[in-house]
Amino acid sequence: MPSWIKSKKGSRIGSPGVTSVADGLLLVDKPVGPGSAEMVTRARRATGIRRIGHTGTLDRFASGLLVLVVGRATVLADSILRYDKTYEAVFRAGKFTDTHDPSGQILEEASLEQCNDFLASRRNDMVSWIENYQGRHEQMPPDYSALKQQGQRVSDRVRKGQKVELKPRPVRIYESIPGAFEQDSEGFRFHCRFTVSSGTYIRAIVRDFSRDLGFPFFLESLRRISVGPFGLANAWIPDFEDGKPLHSPEIIPLPEAFPDWHQARVDVNRAAQLEQGRKIPVPLPENDGESFLILRPDGSTLAIACRQGAEYSLKKVFVG
Repeated sequence: MPSWIKSKKGSRIGSPGVTSVADGLLLVDKPVGPGSAEMVTRARRATGIRRIGHTGTLDRFASGLLVLVVGRATVLADSILRYDKTYEAVFRAGKFTDTHDPSGQILEEASLEQCNDFLASRRNDMVSWIENYQGRHEQMPPDYSALKQQGQRVSDRVRKGQKVELKPRPVRIYESIPGAFEQDSEGFRFHCRFTVSSGTYIRAIVRDFSRDLGFPFFLESLRRISVGPFGLANAWIPDFEDGKPLHSPEIIPLPEAFPDWHQARVDVNRAAQLEQGRKIPVPLPENDGESFLILRPDGSTLAIACRQGAEYSLKKVFVG
């Protein structure tokens, strides 16, 4: 069983760079508050490795899994970005905001009595809407998003009062599961779970939910619990005390991170030839276009490759 699916607490460390792996993946459990770029900064500080990137952002109000690519594994960033993702979401009744999350300006509001009446009369409608949302959609992105137009984030252009033109984008909802309703002194929350294709905005789902049902909602909380095959079971908690990480980050070597990938192990001579830029014969994966790993005799990664017909192309060779 790969180590990244085992649940165990990281140990306290006193200095960065304690990890013995310099190329691989680092799974991070991002807390609410800091942005994704801050998680990269914390990972660099904890590991002593500068070459780290993320594979898709999480909003500041959201928490959960960020998959960071470390060292020469950064070549995989775009591939991991395209993975499906699973989220636990909480819809809060009573307010509709311009960002569709807690940070936005309130555009519409309902009283506690109206919230309770809506829950009593429309509970089944809310459940049915979520259950029936599974499938393919043309989703209009939120006005406040990280999408780029004319070299700027759409959200930045909107805040400056500039005009933006957004177009619907194809997305797929693999799972849309209604959960519990939770009443409190402000109204009620509606818990849901979604597994979606890359590029899907959960904030856009709550926006459309609100508009279709004719009642104000916003996305009160969001937690990403998986990205493709990766989950939170052994994700690093990026807490620091006195400038030092409280938990040891575990960088997952690529053969462990992708156990289902085709892996071709070569001998010392073949490895040296590949490091020198010479193509070597290796067993290919079954499917055209499939990524695979070429390994050294000790099982460490020598190269990331992709089958191209009867040949293969190299994405990255790990020299040295």
